[in-house]
Amino acid sequence: MNKRWLSFALPVVLSVTSILSIISSSAAAGLSGFQDMSRHWASKSVAWAAANGIVNGYEDGTFRPDQVVSEPEFLAMLLRAYPETPVPSAQPGADWYEPYYDYARQQQWPVLNSPDRNLYNRGYVARLIAATQKGTMGLNDSIRFLLDQGLSQGKTAATIEGYQAEDKLTRAEAVQFVWNIKQKFVGLNAAPAPAQPQPGVSVVADVPISVKGIALGDSVEFGDAEARSSRP
Repeated sequence: MNKRWLSFALPVVLSVTSILSIISSSAAAGLSGFQDMSRHWASKSVAWAAANGIVNGYEDGTFRPDQVVSEPEFLAMLLRAYPETPVPSAQPGADWYEPYYDYARQQQWPVLNSPDRNLYNRGYVARLIAATQKGTMGLNDSIRFLLDQGLSQGKTAATIEGYQAEDKLTRAEAVQFVWNIKQKFVGLNAAPAPAQPQPGVSVVADVPISVKGIALGDSVEFGDAEARSSRP
């Protein structure tokens, strides 16, 4: 083979390969628009969420998928995914998340009512998601609902234990949960409004007694997790 031809062709091949590699990387990053999501398992769901105004990135062009999510942040993501839900803007001077909590309370969803991200975990997520479709349930029943509906594959296994309820919720997991819910359910089912007492009649609501969102009788084994490609 002509050595002069090889000396000319080899640089051309290497240049084309480099260009294709750059194009491939740019296309992957462009899927979500975030530079730290190009090879992430949640890249497609994050791209969808960003395009629909459910989540935003940071000024440095990252999404930070492993950052821990608080309860009001997840609640906001969930409700933003269903724009037909009547959630107004916060009143001047009020916390940005108050309208989201107001809506959750109206629907009788189990919430902690705390923005402390260190308190929120996948167990609370399971109970909230289950309540939006089936009503308030205990922790294990809520996790089983997620597994049975394909909303989660668990972190280590598709079991109650494998769901890893005590783990914190990451941004990537939060988005994937919301994406999975949107694929399965067309709306968030509102809980029935509480019965209005008639004059002179005392009504005791038939609802579980709870302390900061933990129903008495539930085990305190809440948590959250992350892991494989299409799962939260």
